[in-house]
Amino acid sequence: MTTKLIAACLVAGALALPTVGIAAIEPPKDAASTEVSSEPAPQSSIQVSTADLTPGTPVMDAVGATLGEIGSVNPGATEADTMVMLTAHGRSVSVPASSLMRRGGVLVSSQTKADVWKPN
Repeated sequence: MTTKLIAACLVAGALALPTVGIAAIEPPKDAASTEVSSEPAPQSSIQVSTADLTPGTPVMDAVGATLGEIGSVNPGATEADTMVMLTAHGRSVSVPASSLMRRGGVLVSSQTKADVWKPN
């Protein structure tokens, strides 16, 4: 009798498992809202001050292309008027200091490499 009881429990348990398993693998009804993005979280940008603008500091554009290094800083009447001379490959160009941000310890320009180095 004990053997029959154990066998009946095993059969009943085996029959109950598939329905539990199916319920457990069904996607949530609102699957779109539970998706996880593989995109990295954007880092915050901080406006630079003249103290951040030291000669030799590399400057990148938003996609990570190197624009050049700071060659010199030409202070204006206000911080908004300050210009930064970038140098690269024996060439130089002035960009407004207001176009530079600090992102994760790196100076980043709001201008693209093509915009900065376009012919006049």
